[in-house]
Amino acid sequence: MNKPPEIKNRDLQLTLGNLLRIGVILSALLVLAGGIIYIFQQGNGPRPQYVSFTGENSELLQLSDILKGMTRLQGASIIQFGLIVLIATPIARIVISAIGFALEKDYMYLVIAAIVLLIILVSLFSGVAG
Repeated sequence: MNKPPEIKNRDLQLTLGNLLRIGVILSALLVLAGGIIYIFQQGNGPRPQYVSFTGENSELLQLSDILKGMTRLQGASIIQFGLIVLIATPIARIVISAIGFALEKDYMYLVIAAIVLLIILVSLFSGVAG
């Protein structure tokens, strides 16, 4: 009977490093592409007024609306999605770390990773700032 492949700490660290690198590069490319498209779409429009704060367009607040905007190649939607990718990257790192700790049977770090993940998710979805 074959033993399951053993995960080494170095393999996990390489995987996590690649995840962070790919997430940041992907996010930067999305924001850059969205910015270029935004300038072409809005470049000749009226100058924005910064006298009063108006907040984000409602089409940029829901993920489903952002994805719809991306299919229509709206620059602001692409920029917003790039920022979501940037926010999701360290969260994915924590999830993969927790999986790696579980496979290594390092339960202390698994619990710590789960607590950190729980704190981040509660902070993101509750809207409560710490």
